[in-house]
Amino acid sequence: MESPIGAPPLEEIARRGQKTVILVDDNTRVTPTASILPGILRRLSRCGIPKKDVRLLVATGTHRAMTIEEKRAKYGDCVCGSYQVVDHEWDNPAAMADLGSTANGTRVIVNKIALEADLLIGVGHIVPHRVPGFGGGGKIVQPGVCGAITTGQTHWLSAQYDSYEIMGKRDNPVRVEIDTVASMVGLDYLFNAVLDRRGRMVRLLAGDFVEAHRVGCRVSESVFGVNVPCEADIVVSEAYPSDLDLWQAVKGLFAADCLVRRGGVIILVAGLEEGVSHQHPVVEATGYHGAREIQSMVDRGELPDMTVAAHLMHVGRIIVDRAKTILVSKGLDRATTEGLGFVYAENAASAICLARDIVGADAKIAFLSNGGEILPIVRQRERIR
Repeated sequence: MESPIGAPPLEEIARRGQKTVILVDDNTRVTPTASILPGILRRLSRCGIPKKDVRLLVATGTHRAMTIEEKRAKYGDCVCGSYQVVDHEWDNPAAMADLGSTANGTRVIVNKIALEADLLIGVGHIVPHRVPGFGGGGKIVQPGVCGAITTGQTHWLSAQYDSYEIMGKRDNPVRVEIDTVASMVGLDYLFNAVLDRRGRMVRLLAGDFVEAHRVGCRVSESVFGVNVPCEADIVVSEAYPSDLDLWQAVKGLFAADCLVRRGGVIILVAGLEEGVSHQHPVVEATGYHGAREIQSMVDRGELPDMTVAAHLMHVGRIIVDRAKTILVSKGLDRATTEGLGFVYAENAASAICLARDIVGADAKIAFLSNGGEILPIVRQRERIR
């Protein structure tokens, strides 16, 4: 915090009388927010900004709102008891403002609370991510506190690329749009953590939301990037720590997609205690289809929510167009699993047997621990036999 990147220390920016909003991610992210916030809040207090002028805005994107217990666990009892913690209401038009469009045509709809801030601070963590290349940075604004239209457009842009073309690449077309939106909204300062696979903090970066994030992405790649000589026939990926529901757990698929050969098999292992997606029931109702079918559904106006359309496209490109995918989960029964387009297996052992029946007993198998975060870096895309 005392050695920021691309910006002076927070104490040189914060001023008495500033209405301050801190954007914080929700419990679908592993950011150690309760450990980071006290240092930020102490600095704001030393600058003469009282508690009453500081609000925490939970950047849920289009996720469900957190419970009080979840907020206390995520942000700390002391913070929740002393500061106003506000939920982002992405589906409430009255809570949102329209800033127009970016040069590339992305419509910018954002939470009014973020716009009203004199000082806007983002807190998050940096990990490989399918949509923008890496999490963190301006992503705390988009999709964190934006409306469904904005989120849908950036996600749909990402859906036009394969996983390996986006994941682990900081500067890509989607990140350009995210940074543009964050600039339009006025993100002033960033605190981003990089954790290791055991949840221990490797580094905390502070400062400019582009420059500090770019350095953080290099650190994140060094932590989560794993060099692999070639593609695998079967990839077993556990979705932890993003396995609360299927909407999040498909992150394990994206990592596997970077590693599996075309025509191979992916085995996704996830808890899914909250099922498919409470916020987006159309996913379960529609199921996953190939890219051409999803594009046709969008063209016919059958999928007006572009965030959902992008999710269906992301997953369909993998489990329909690229690799047969077996889902192992206690959260979904056979009928639901198969209705979505997956192959059902009761446990990982039986899933591996099924996979070997498909691609052969001598299959090259890769296992991805922390599949929701790991970044396979394949040196040669065509499998070496």
